[in-house]
Amino acid sequence: MNGITNDYTNKVDERPSDEYEKFLEALKDHFNILSKKENVKLFTTNATNLYDIFLDNLPEEARKNYTCRACKNFVERFGGLVFIKENGDVESAIWGKVPLFFTPSVNVIIDKILNSRVTGVFISDNEILGKPITGVWQHISVQLPSHMVSTSRLRNQSQLMAEKAEDYNILISAINKYPVEAVNQAITLLKTDSLYRSEKCLGVAEWFKDIHNKISCINDSRKKNNVLWLAVAMAPTGFCHISSNMIGTLLDDIVDGLPFESVSKRFAEKMSPLQ
Repeated sequence: MNGITNDYTNKVDERPSDEYEKFLEALKDHFNILSKKENVKLFTTNATNLYDIFLDNLPEEARKNYTCRACKNFVERFGGLVFIKENGDVESAIWGKVPLFFTPSVNVIIDKILNSRVTGVFISDNEILGKPITGVWQHISVQLPSHMVSTSRLRNQSQLMAEKAEDYNILISAINKYPVEAVNQAITLLKTDSLYRSEKCLGVAEWFKDIHNKISCINDSRKKNNVLWLAVAMAPTGFCHISSNMIGTLLDDIVDGLPFESVSKRFAEKMSPLQ
């Protein structure tokens, strides 16, 4: 949508005061600044009907000029994306400071996004989100930095996102199953070198403890949910699968109250290269 036409009616409407091109650039700049920070990930939310919000909060006489199929597709697919901060706060990935004409619409969109729930890790096979240009008309779009584009040849973006959703559910289950006291005890045992090949599990155990500690300091359920999604997005491969890792065997025995001799023997048996 170029600000002088739309995909439905192709009706020309000169509105230089709207600063539509500056609006497009402002969205790109906002996204570029946030996405180029180190180790950032994108997340989906349950914020819906964002394009309707966008149109409804424009001046009534201008709405038909911004009824655009390409922009609607972008806003409905990507408009609710967020970045998650270490403390669980979220920030809209797309919407920030824009020209005054669009500010009421964008403010309402941001408010809805900030009050939504994170639903998954966003992964893309494509570098460009949206259609920047159709014919001579410009539309809302952003470009992902290279580190945010999937390079997997084995799984597409939907499969990768589904894997992250599974990781999230598995991690939640492990947090509920293994209290932090058991994790602390496991780390103590692993650090004493009294368990066979204990170094293989120590990294996972300390990572799991760190997550326990982070969420224990958060009372807001939405922020706690966000911290867990961030942990899933950043986790090394396999770390979320606590119960099926060797650390899970150790934690099971600790939770069951087995004596150290039994714990050590069972751990050594499972860690043996002959297994």
